[in-house]
Amino acid sequence: MKRTEKLVLIFGLIIAVGIAGIIMLVISLAPGSSEKTTVLSPMTAPEAKQAVITFYSGQVFYYRNNSWNPVAIGDMLEASDFVKTLENSICEVQIGKKAILIINEQSLLRIHEVLHSEIELKTDAEILVGTVLCKIAPLTKGETVRIRSGVRAFGVRGTEFLVQRSPGQTICAVSDGAVVVAEVDSGRETARVSRNQEITINERTKTAGPISAVSAISASALTVLKTVDFDDFSAQNIAKLVKVQLSVIPESTEIHIGGQFKCTGSWAGLVPAGTEIAVTLRKKGFREQSFKLTTRQGEDRSYVFRMELDEPERGIIGVSPEDDPIVKIEKLELELQSMVSEKQSYAREIETLRVRTTALQQQLDEANRKIQQAREQLR
Repeated sequence: MKRTEKLVLIFGLIIAVGIAGIIMLVISLAPGSSEKTTVLSPMTAPEAKQAVITFYSGQVFYYRNNSWNPVAIGDMLEASDFVKTLENSICEVQIGKKAILIINEQSLLRIHEVLHSEIELKTDAEILVGTVLCKIAPLTKGETVRIRSGVRAFGVRGTEFLVQRSPGQTICAVSDGAVVVAEVDSGRETARVSRNQEITINERTKTAGPISAVSAISASALTVLKTVDFDDFSAQNIAKLVKVQLSVIPESTEIHIGGQFKCTGSWAGLVPAGTEIAVTLRKKGFREQSFKLTTRQGEDRSYVFRMELDEPERGIIGVSPEDDPIVKIEKLELELQSMVSEKQSYAREIETLRVRTTALQQQLDEANRKIQQAREQLR
């Protein structure tokens, strides 16, 4: 492959269900870098019983209909769904206009209830293992947000806090506002944790330790909540939000955004149109890649970058680059991850089409019902 800038159209694949399309390109941006671009469907507003994935990095999956699937930016979550994050991975979920849940690495969260509207918010989720950070705007009378962990539930009116569950114990730490600790089954209040405080619950004895000052570890984890804000999914603003997904082969490649290390493998978010994203990709033994992506309204994209091996060092006697076992292994890894990435991309598109097909069928059934009613009225 010549190391000059070039554009090669590989293939086009168009699958239509209503108004649906997929266009895939492979672009070589500069020596040592390549990019596969997939056009994503535009962001849509979540329905009343849906939460939306607004950011993720690393390897994140959701469980529905007896199967695990890799998440995509803008995916909708519903009651009974599970979200799982692997090592060095994170997922941000927004519920309505007032609740953000950040699921930290190596965590498993179950959603029990989601309901939101202009005048109502009800959220019930359970952390099964790991850590969930919560940013809750002030709630009005009747609105509820509850995070369960083992034998306790944590309810709020408007606060920033985390719940961390590990074998045998749960920690709740609060950076702003207050959290009411209650028994899951009876709802009986057992403690109240205020700003800059934390409490530890022993799940074996079902008892809580004394309330103490928030630990340095918890305080450090809670700082991320100061950097997130609520996305506006109103009809006037949603078109200005652009889906951006970055994936790198090999998956162990470091992704740096704006000069700061963010994750390895994958990074995705909802970004305002007109934002310039400075990206650097790094992995030992591969050529470092640096470039900028500028988001544009209506241009929702998923990018897959393939790293290229660095040139082997000269002067090694007896081993040619083609025979070097390390080079062979790296090449096999690249090929395998390329196939896995392509499979996951198709799986996401199939799931999107399935959801759209279901929605269209529901609209068709409703139209047939109205036609039948009209016919009966004419008799």
